[in-house]
Amino acid sequence: MSDLVFQSYIPANIRSKAVAKVIKIAKRFKFDPNALMIVIYKESKWNPKAQNSIKATGLIQWTVTTAKNVHGLTPDQIKAKGILEQLDLVEQYYAQPHLASKVYSNYFDVYFAVFTHTLIGKSDNYVFAQSGSSVYQNNSGLDVDNDGKITVGNIKTWFKKGVPDWQIAYEQYVAPKVKYMWWIVPVIVIAGIIYYRKSKIILSFLNNSKSWF
Repeated sequence: MSDLVFQSYIPANIRSKAVAKVIKIAKRFKFDPNALMIVIYKESKWNPKAQNSIKATGLIQWTVTTAKNVHGLTPDQIKAKGILEQLDLVEQYYAQPHLASKVYSNYFDVYFAVFTHTLIGKSDNYVFAQSGSSVYQNNSGLDVDNDGKITVGNIKTWFKKGVPDWQIAYEQYVAPKVKYMWWIVPVIVIAGIIYYRKSKIILSFLNNSKSWF
């Protein structure tokens, strides 16, 4: 079984099947499966019956409107489904045309697809909401520096605070991939030098061979 973060929150009897579904979803939409593992942990701690005060429900906290418009389901119908069934809904959710065509560059983009897809790819200083608006009022907890506006950077900070051992998870699953990619540049340079030298040898051979005919 793949070594993904937060697997321990999935019941052991379905863990391998759930992880396989996560990997399948991530492969289809071209993002790191750990990103989805983290997003689901952040949203529901992998509890399919999780429901907040506005009836956002399930693994990725489907709102009443999203549940109805995307899946044709009520919150209670989603709540009645287990992890494996809800992961099928997660795949269906990301398969929406406006999300399936997105480029997911990092963990946050995978989260923004759930939170609000308009933030995918935005810079950290992009303002999502300002004080006085209903959007700000409904999400005031995201204004982590209390300056009357919610930026993408604020949301990222809030997101990281809600994920235990974020740095450990990052260093274990992301940093090594970056760290061990250092060899690509010298390999490309060496390959280029070899190609260049071989090209010169071949050209020299061809020029010399003209005298044979």
